[in-house]
Amino acid sequence: MRHLIITLTLILLTACSMSGFKPPTSNYYWTLPGLKDMNFKGLEAHYKRKKDMTECGIDPFVGDSTVTSKRICMQEKGWVYKKIED
Repeated sequence: MRHLIITLTLILLTACSMSGFKPPTSNYYWTLPGLKDMNFKGLEAHYKRKKDMTECGIDPFVGDSTVTSKRICMQEKGWVYKKIED
């Protein structure tokens, strides 16, 4: 019985430490004001966002940065960090 409890505890600890708990999804996103007026074709806006984020040192897949200088870099390029409206 004791071995069973130890084994189950180790399995639980391993599962939790291997990405068992994930952070909540971000409620904010980067947008470019006047995007509809810029006449981007297809995925050009997406590629521009990815390029600008990479240049500023922000991971394009995460899209969030806690470093202020990285956020200022994106804002200097014209991007706005907006909250998703429900």
